[in-house]
Amino acid sequence: SALSDLIPTKASSTPSSLPKCQPVTSHKLKYLGGGSIEEAMSILRSEGREVAQHSADHYRQHRKRLAKKGTVKKDHADTTKENIWRVMGKWTRHCDFLGKNRLAFLVQSTKKDIMTFLKWMLDVYPRIRKRSSLYEH
Repeated sequence: SALSDLIPTKASSTPSSLPKCQPVTSHKLKYLGGGSIEEAMSILRSEGREVAQHSADHYRQHRKRLAKKGTVKKDHADTTKENIWRVMGKWTRHCDFLGKNRLAFLVQSTKKDIMTFLKWMLDVYPRIRKRSSLYEH
C-alpha cells in the first residue's frame, strides 16, 4: 500500500538512504510536545550543545539579580517614540469610546480586544485604509 511505502524497512534504513532532516534546535523543542526533559537534553547534546544543569536556587538567584537590576530600556529612535505616542493616543481614544480605563483594560486585554482595537482604528481613521497599514501603527 502507499502507506507501507513511506515506512522504511531495515534494508533501506542506512544513513545514506534516510532523508536529510533539519536538526532540532532548542527553540524548536516546544513544538515536539510530550517529551521529557531528559529527551530534550538528549536532543541538545546530539546537536553538540552543552546542556547546563543548574539547581532551582540558581534560577531564584538569577531572578533576584534581574529584579535588582531592573529593566533595560532601549533608546528608541525619535520616530519610534512618536509612533508609540500616536498608538497610545489612539488606544486612549478607543478606551474612552468604550468607557474603559485605558491602563486596566490594557492589562486585562486579550487577543480579541487587540483585534477589536485594530478594527476600530480602520473604521475611525480614514488615512489607515488597509489592514497591512496596521503594522505601521
